[in-house]
Amino acid sequence: MRRRAQVRMLAGAAVGAGLAGCAGEPTADLPDRPVLTDYDMVVDGYNQRTDLIETIWAPAVVDVRFTTEDGGTDWEQGNGRFQFRQPDRLSLNVGKLGNNWFWIGCNDVLYWIFDLRENEQVVYFGRNAANGRDAADRLGWPVVPRDLVLLTGNTSLPDAEALAERGVAVEAWRRDDRGRTFLEWSRGGIRTTRYVLETDTLLPVRIILYGDTGEPLVRTELERHDHLPIRGVGGALPRIATHYRIRNLETGDEVSIRLEQMQGEKKINDVVFDLEALAEQLDIRRATDLDQPAGAQP
Repeated sequence: MRRRAQVRMLAGAAVGAGLAGCAGEPTADLPDRPVLTDYDMVVDGYNQRTDLIETIWAPAVVDVRFTTEDGGTDWEQGNGRFQFRQPDRLSLNVGKLGNNWFWIGCNDVLYWIFDLRENEQVVYFGRNAANGRDAADRLGWPVVPRDLVLLTGNTSLPDAEALAERGVAVEAWRRDDRGRTFLEWSRGGIRTTRYVLETDTLLPVRIILYGDTGEPLVRTELERHDHLPIRGVGGALPRIATHYRIRNLETGDEVSIRLEQMQGEKKINDVVFDLEALAEQLDIRRATDLDQPAGAQP
């Protein structure tokens, strides 16, 4: 499996505006007109769920469909662990028969991709403050690992004022004919992110990231929501997606991540969120800084 194929993450899905029928016109087959709604009200409801989530630990089954060197398509399956800690730490290792192929992760400062295949044993890393997407493209990764925190739908969302301070505009609307609510972020008039939620539950069912010119880059479908076991939480337990189907819209490569036997209070070793400590544990001797120009590494 070539490096470009290992993990492909997320984008796409356009929602067009509905048409309204004129007086006396049959309307049964026409969609409802999109209804603008209050962004902060939707986010408040969404965050009531995510605010209950502190950590997620789960065994994961990872299926990858990738493009081969000769232009064909192939599948490969691995197993690993999905580990998440609010608000910005994520770890996913993928391998088979006890051997890791890749270890993907991020914390509040850095993101990284360990390539642990035979004859590789190298870590690629970058800083969250940098653009990152062009650097990740050097590895054939459609999404920077730090974006997985957003794209897996388990972290709380900022309100409109907080986003405005970062130069991000927001919009929210409903499509009652589809039972969906949409949240969209844009910068300079160009959309950057879209959340598609079930209107009744506010659970995320699709999350999309867009490129610098507003084109969809990657799409994730969030499916099979289930309760996350947490002791001591009164009322209903928070529900999270247990199946992420991620597609690179440029290459057609896909990755499916299925969580099993989730735990919401298992103690997670800090090492998996620490680049230097993890590199030492994995005995990595070679590192590539993705924020440096290609070919600039010693």
